[in-house]
Amino acid sequence: RGGERGFSMGRFDPLYLAGQVVVVARQGTRVVGFASFHRACIDGRGVWTLDLMRPDPDAPDGTAQSLILSALEAARGAGVQRLSLAAVPMASDPGERGLVARLGRLSAARSGLGLCQFKEGFAPRWQRLYIAGPSYLSLALVGWEIWTRVQHPSGSDKLWVTARQHEEYEIASRRDPWHRGEDKPA
Repeated sequence: RGGERGFSMGRFDPLYLAGQVVVVARQGTRVVGFASFHRACIDGRGVWTLDLMRPDPDAPDGTAQSLILSALEAARGAGVQRLSLAAVPMASDPGERGLVARLGRLSAARSGLGLCQFKEGFAPRWQRLYIAGPSYLSLALVGWEIWTRVQHPSGSDKLWVTARQHEEYEIASRRDPWHRGEDKPA
């Protein structure tokens, strides 16, 4: 609802999604949302990590939750030992009192609270993630590098224009392919 938020959130790219596990929500024959997951093997264990979730603005309530439940069932069926719902901002935990959390609460919208609440609904085992570096300056530079690469991935200038403007890339297009002019001879 509203597109990618940036920093560590996934970006919509059909070629990129082709290499991921994609769970699709349908209402009848109409697609009303999807979630994508990275596949990995860590210490010999299969792991899926939530990357991108995109419910249609008109999707029924509970669509996002249904996508996660379906992914959990699919992962279990595929023998995957761990499904990660990915990270939440440190600022979304009101109990966090550190400098980073306080700065995050000042600069970020309250969307992190909703994200944390959504993920909490699946009774996750929370695990703190760290980034390490030899100095505060190096950490700041790495943070900037990550942010820059996520916000402006190389070679994707045309992709963002296409994905945001072409009807083929919208969620649940209301028209069938043969009504889009794709049946015209070349």
